[in-house]
Amino acid sequence: MISSAGGLLGLLQAMERRPEYQCGLEAIFSGGSILTNSLSERVRARICSNLTKGYGSTEATMVASVPAHFTPDLPGAVGFVLPGINVQIVDEGGVPLPRGTEGILRIKSEYGAREYLDDPEESARAFHDGWFYPGDLGYHTKENMLVISGRSKTVINVGGEKVNPERIEEVLCAHPSVQQAAVLAVQNDRGVDDVCALIVTRSPLIAQDLKTFCSERLPSRFVPARFIGVNNLPRNEMGKIERLKLFEFVKAN
Repeated sequence: MISSAGGLLGLLQAMERRPEYQCGLEAIFSGGSILTNSLSERVRARICSNLTKGYGSTEATMVASVPAHFTPDLPGAVGFVLPGINVQIVDEGGVPLPRGTEGILRIKSEYGAREYLDDPEESARAFHDGWFYPGDLGYHTKENMLVISGRSKTVINVGGEKVNPERIEEVLCAHPSVQQAAVLAVQNDRGVDDVCALIVTRSPLIAQDLKTFCSERLPSRFVPARFIGVNNLPRNEMGKIERLKLFEFVKAN
């Protein structure tokens, strides 16, 4: 089975409602969006233990992959870069950064696209000097594991400090009662941005308990000031959170 993380979550929820059902899948590959460690563990325990996750795109083909259980303590890890693929982490000027330093990810290979058909404006944005820029932020570990830490366009600013919402969402989803989470910056009554978390829970949850859980794992400025319970999160066909729609959910609650 090939599925996005969102698709796996849907399948998992259906199977959890039918505990008598035994899945016959022999292998699963997850791509299209980051597979969190908490979801990975649940999928391997209930659906199929042979779970591989990977990173790639239509423009760059498959870039990296790894068995999901190889990276239990490394949020955002997507795998080792595959043969024939060149991945660099650079600063805004295109200068390669040292291993372990977060920066802008770019990809080059003989298998990748060079431009978009009949779209010179978008081609100029995404392709430079033979490199494809998918818009992701990340870094390489000492072992050459590729870690995706967020999207350059989704970074939120809290009191002058920038953070990728995926970092906070990973912590939230590690809580046993949280099924899904999405984070955004919302202006409070004083005109200052606070971190707001939209969460889908598996069981009743007290906001203060979740705040304490986050406080033990995140810097205080990144701990959500507000938690909003929702029935689901807006996702696209690839299972990725549609972040532009999150503000609509906040307004509705």
